[in-house]
Amino acid sequence: MAAVFIQSATSNGTVSPQTPTFSSTTTNGNLIVVAISESGGNAASITGVTDTFGNTYTQVPATALIATVTSVQAWYAYNIVGGASHAVNVAFNTGIAARISVTAQEFSGFGSTDPYDVSVGATGTSTTPSSGATGTTSQADSLVVGFLSRNGNASSLVSVGAGYSNFATSVSASEAALESKNVAVTGTQTATFNLSISRQWACIAAVFKAYTAPPPATASSATNLLMGV
Repeated sequence: MAAVFIQSATSNGTVSPQTPTFSSTTTNGNLIVVAISESGGNAASITGVTDTFGNTYTQVPATALIATVTSVQAWYAYNIVGGASHAVNVAFNTGIAARISVTAQEFSGFGSTDPYDVSVGATGTSTTPSSGATGTTSQADSLVVGFLSRNGNASSLVSVGAGYSNFATSVSASEAALESKNVAVTGTQTATFNLSISRQWACIAAVFKAYTAPPPATASSATNLLMGV
């Protein structure tokens, strides 16, 4: 089953927490991914990610940080409890990061087990941010998500990388962008974005395994089940 993009929510500012809120009701069992860009280049500035319905958020292992400049963090919650006015709450230490930007997206097509597979992160200064290549994915049907923090003012416009869609961003001095694509084969994956003006950036690619239904029971296995074998 391929993942299906549902909706995005964004927020940015200097007040903790930042609370991007989905405009439509979220659905039980879905996946939420969250890109957090912070302006201080200190991962410790983010102190917690929660939401309206008490879902558990996990940070992917990959990191991408330019010390004292910017970083991007990638978080997700799976098999969520959904509902109306669903806000993601990102708390941060305002003494470390002067501003954060948050972009969250909801997807369907995931099961009740943790879908995280692999991730990778990188930093640089250019007009072509890239996460680098992940390790080989463990499942063919997967969702690849790109997470980006772009440092500097909003005159450097962020746009989606080749092959990706579902682009969303919180336009600010430290921008948080998301993009995604479905893949149907195993292999390595790389997230790329484009900037209109060269800036410092931090980029992560994370892969999430879509729900795959178990194979149907064969006649022999069904007979064995009935016979208690």
